[in-house]
Amino acid sequence: MTALAETDHLKIGLYRFNQPLFTRAWRFFKVRPPAGDSAPERTDEKYCIYDEPHRDYLYSRAYVKRLIRELGTEDGYRQVLAIEPVAKDVSIRATGS
Repeated sequence: MTALAETDHLKIGLYRFNQPLFTRAWRFFKVRPPAGDSAPERTDEKYCIYDEPHRDYLYSRAYVKRLIRELGTEDGYRQVLAIEPVAKDVSIRATGS
């Protein structure tokens, strides 16, 4: 598993995507069990693994790519997240020098 590169973050798309929507996505794709499950290690290892020492999950670059692909269209966004896509603010702000 690798950390999400900033370039991947920038490619996610034109639609709003946050932690609650990320949760909807992993539930839709069934990449891991729900919180409190008696077998947290039962994951789709192509996309997610359980990190026993931290008691949380790590998501793969393949999963990030799948999210980008699946949520990159209005139809895909609606199907996976069961809500209408909301455009995110993509304006670029200049920084002071």
